[in-house]
Amino acid sequence: MTYRDYLKVEDIDDFLKIAEKCDVILRIDPFLIVNFYGTMFYIDLGEIEEDMVKRVISGLKAKIVNIRETKSYKSVSEFYLKETQA
Repeated sequence: MTYRDYLKVEDIDDFLKIAEKCDVILRIDPFLIVNFYGTMFYIDLGEIEEDMVKRVISGLKAKIVNIRETKSYKSVSEFYLKETQA
């Protein structure tokens, strides 16, 4: 199993510098997560003032993909079997 480090970014401007260079930003509330050259960076929106959250979301909305649920599977076959039986 491969593990990946997730680096928490405290400053919103630092996160924006990274996020602007990425094609896709994952939103799994309360987090925004970006994969930048194989390193995962995230920011916790719950720790930021509401007006700043609105600024970030509106500025990056074209790149944000909202994730409703996460699941883990060992293979595509396992995914297919479990999801088609649900």
